[in-house]
Amino acid sequence: FFVLHFTFPFIALCIVFIHIFFLHLQGSTNPLGYDTALKIPFYPNLLSLDIKGFNNVLVLFLAQSLFGILPLSHPDNAITVDRYA
Repeated sequence: FFVLHFTFPFIALCIVFIHIFFLHLQGSTNPLGYDTALKIPFYPNLLSLDIKGFNNVLVLFLAQSLFGILPLSHPDNAITVDRYA
């Protein structure tokens, strides 16, 4: 369990590098059925779309982690404190 949680960020980082290397640096094939020798070259807008997607996921993750933590926590942690008990 702990090994899985430790290695998951490294696996995700490897997937990101593989994505950037094979899609952006080598060029992607044209999905419309043209000759396979034709490659779409690297464009800065592809990297900007990746950065936007990463930022969107990061914002959603931080919003859930910082503001919506109670639905994910144990129910006993949400019990209010009674100062007079």
